[in-house]
Amino acid sequence: MDASIMDLLLDPQNPRLPEELIGADQPVLFQHLIEHGVLEELIESMLDNGFFEHEALIALPPDANGKQVVVEGNRRLAALMLIQRHPVITEATAIVEASDEQRRALARVPIIEVADRQEVDRFLGYRHISGLKPWPAESKGRYLYSAVNASKTKGASEPFKDVAKQVGSNAQGVRNTYTAFSLLLFARTECGHGISYLATQRFGVWLRVMNSPDIRRYLEFDRPETGEKTARSYEEVLNSLSGVNCNKLGEVIADLVPQGNNISAIVADSRDITDYGRILANTRAREALRSTRDFAFARQIILGEKLADQVNTIRKRIDNIISELRNEPPETAKELASSVDSLLRSVRLLQGAATALVDK
Repeated sequence: MDASIMDLLLDPQNPRLPEELIGADQPVLFQHLIEHGVLEELIESMLDNGFFEHEALIALPPDANGKQVVVEGNRRLAALMLIQRHPVITEATAIVEASDEQRRALARVPIIEVADRQEVDRFLGYRHISGLKPWPAESKGRYLYSAVNASKTKGASEPFKDVAKQVGSNAQGVRNTYTAFSLLLFARTECGHGISYLATQRFGVWLRVMNSPDIRRYLEFDRPETGEKTARSYEEVLNSLSGVNCNKLGEVIADLVPQGNNISAIVADSRDITDYGRILANTRAREALRSTRDFAFARQIILGEKLADQVNTIRKRIDNIISELRNEPPETAKELASSVDSLLRSVRLLQGAATALVDK
């Protein structure tokens, strides 16, 4: 069957949407796809070749107004809306140059109508989780989170295994992703922490964070001292979430998020996650990280480097700063001089303490 572009709606529950856009109205959804959907080549292909019949949009049944929500193919629908100069387009959106003949050819497109979202979930999950068109990490997380909860609601005794079968994955992978996404939602709803950047830009890194036993223990998600082992079942995951320490969770989230345009995240490289977990598990290293925001310095502590080697590392950094002084703007000179004075006082204290050790 086919449908008019004017009768089709973008999906406000699309798993690829950022968290803050879930449930948004049509103009907002359309503008997001225009800005982030990379539609230029898609539009050019449609104008040159028409709409490929084998890529029919998948839509829910018509609502009371005869409108159908497209649950698969939102990028293509947004491109078609732009070509057709759909009423959802704002004045600020660039107009696509197309002939009347091209618009007529694309005014109606093939669709596959499904009874409800559940009917298409298996297809979408396999295609975008394990198949040829994988979603970004955050979209996978949101989809699996919803799928697991839906499976449990329908009475599945092992929802992680049930969803894994649907998407061609394994129960452990589904559980890990569900846990990571659930913890982010817990951070926002129960602890009041901002999660937007982490969810949209670094969810893959967050997933690695939640695979670290050291970090899970630090967050009190795993609590071996109480006899609780790593959460494996759906119920165990929910129980572990309830015991998470909000303050520690906020610290970890902050360590993964840049603090401004010129200040990178403390843990900027996902390859550092293992060492980061070891730092959190070591009181001295953790306190050094908190007081200095210097990941490399904290790592020196867990690697057991001698104090003399740590001092030499600091000296080399000071040498690098000296070489960069010529690039420092004059307006920051006063702040720089104050910082150097503080450093000098610390060095003198260090010198006195070291000399006292030698004289013993």
